[in-house]
Amino acid sequence: VYNNSGKFLFKVKSHKLLSQVENENSSFKILENFIPAPAINSFLFSVAYYKKEGEQIKLSGKALYKLNYINNSVKKIRDFPEDDLSLFYVSSKKQIYLSKAEGHNLNILVMTTDGKVKKRNKIQFFTGAGQYIASHVTTTGKILGMFYIDDKIKFYNWF
Repeated sequence: VYNNSGKFLFKVKSHKLLSQVENENSSFKILENFIPAPAINSFLFSVAYYKKEGEQIKLSGKALYKLNYINNSVKKIRDFPEDDLSLFYVSSKKQIYLSKAEGHNLNILVMTTDGKVKKRNKIQFFTGAGQYIASHVTTTGKILGMFYIDDKIKFYNWF
């Protein structure tokens, strides 16, 4: 991590971070997403827990954690409301966005930093032909989507 002048501040090693996370009775855990949360002076990250059942490995749950980089402490915020969601963004209004893509739709779940679910939205990206490239949430909570359609890159926004 560097400050806005390019000065090195610190680094986070995933294996050390995961050693501070509960095991949740799983065979193993994987760090999925790790994003800065400037509004709460920390980083948020999601952990997926897997269990081995016979010859198969199955997802047994996901949890959201907060790393306070001032005192290097890790705190569990909550289990994911649904295991197929992914950590997407944290807004300047201290709202956490979880998402799940389904075809041309993006399902968004917005919750507070203490884990209370505020709202759920389904965004229909577009109905025509094209390919999804990426999406992002702005600091004000607007969602931007980028698509490749007819040899052009097009941007859409919601909220």
